[in-house]
Amino acid sequence: KDETTFIHVLRSHYYFNKDLYLKLFYQTHSAIDKENVQVVMVWRFLPPFGSLQVAYQRGTSRFGTRSDQGHTLFTKLAWVL
Repeated sequence: KDETTFIHVLRSHYYFNKDLYLKLFYQTHSAIDKENVQVVMVWRFLPPFGSLQVAYQRGTSRFGTRSDQGHTLFTKLAWVL
C-alpha cells in the first residue's frame, strides 16, 4: 500500500528580555497520528549561571511508534556558589 508520511516541525524562541525567554518545539507525524510539544521557560536570575527553568512536554512515546501522549512537567534550579 503506497502511503505518504508527513513530518512537520516548528521551532521558535521568544525573548521577553535577555534573561527571560520561552522556547517552543512542535512536531507532527501523519503516519501514526502523533504530536509532540515541548515548551521551556527560562529565567536567568544570576546570569550567566543562576537560572530557573520550567519545561512542559507532551508526547513522550518512543520515536516512530503510536502510544498514549503523556504529559510531563520538569523544573530545574541552578546557580554557582
